[in-house]
Amino acid sequence: MKYEIYIDSLIILNLGMNLYLLELTNCILHHTATWKRVILGAASGSLLSVIPLLLPLDIMIAGFVSFILAIVGMVLITFRVSDISAYIHLIEVLMVMTIVLGSVIQYVLRRFPQSAGLSLEGILLIGGICFLVIRHQLWRKREVKCECKVTLGNDKTRIKVNALVDTGNSLIEPISGLPVAVLDKKVFENLFYKNKPGGFRVIPYHSIDKKNGIMPGYLIPEMRVEWDGFCRDYYNVYVGVRPQDMEVSEKYKMIINPEMLKESFLYNIKCKGS
Repeated sequence: MKYEIYIDSLIILNLGMNLYLLELTNCILHHTATWKRVILGAASGSLLSVIPLLLPLDIMIAGFVSFILAIVGMVLITFRVSDISAYIHLIEVLMVMTIVLGSVIQYVLRRFPQSAGLSLEGILLIGGICFLVIRHQLWRKREVKCECKVTLGNDKTRIKVNALVDTGNSLIEPISGLPVAVLDKKVFENLFYKNKPGGFRVIPYHSIDKKNGIMPGYLIPEMRVEWDGFCRDYYNVYVGVRPQDMEVSEKYKMIINPEMLKESFLYNIKCKGS
């Protein structure tokens, strides 16, 4: 049996679907990849997926190899992680998103039989609508707080604490515009028991019990964040010392601004610190 495949249409279709899938995966991971890397990963996955189809392979084998190449290639190019377990986790998330998005699209197509003859643009449009619905649900789910481990350090001391990535923390350092984490006062004093770090700033904040207030902020020399198999190192990060009136669970000694998990945050630190 012979199959007629239009490579240009297949590449465009795969590119669009890959963008949807990578953005969904990126949403789950607090947008740790920049939009440039998402586009590059989607384009690479689209090209990799057609290579096996050009080889003299059985169509089923070619399809399977195409899927694996695209998934692995997109993960390697889009996300920067150093731990093999994190790569495996990313592949799992991307495959789940592939199944979810594919199932939703199939459901829509079956509910509307007249859509069987849709053009390439029509399929991408339906995929885009399904993508927006799924992303909206993921955004709602992200309101659930995410736990992580944070290691803070200076030249002599290292302290590891339980932290919380909380969308409720939208604090920024007013001069640079960089996001600010909130640290327990006792942990800060244990880390800098003699000399406070440089880069002192006044950080405005708003809490439930106090409409407006300010907290002292400092530049922490080193910070390592571990979450969901990811490990990322930061240098010269702004941290606010938590005031007494800010209610936080005793389980967590630090509240992370979600913006700090984004890859673009590291780029901003490098640019503004140079």
